[in-house]
Amino acid sequence: MFSIKHEVQCSDGETCILDIVTLTDVQSPSEDKVQVYISGALHGNERVGPHATYYLIEMLANGFGHDEYITNLLKTREIIL
Repeated sequence: MFSIKHEVQCSDGETCILDIVTLTDVQSPSEDKVQVYISGALHGNERVGPHATYYLIEMLANGFGHDEYITNLLKTREIIL
């Protein structure tokens, strides 16, 4: 397992706080899971990254237990966004 810093240096020298969400099935053993990191960072004035990431969080959270594919995905992986 790896750790992602929640506080980073911004370009203006100030400290920025990163929002990090981890989605997984907590009932499944974590040592058997593959970690998947998806960055939704803003690049320039392109807003598609953060929007797509928030949509993915909503889709995975709402689909767990209802959608067979998403449920299996979260039972076997730890999705870090």
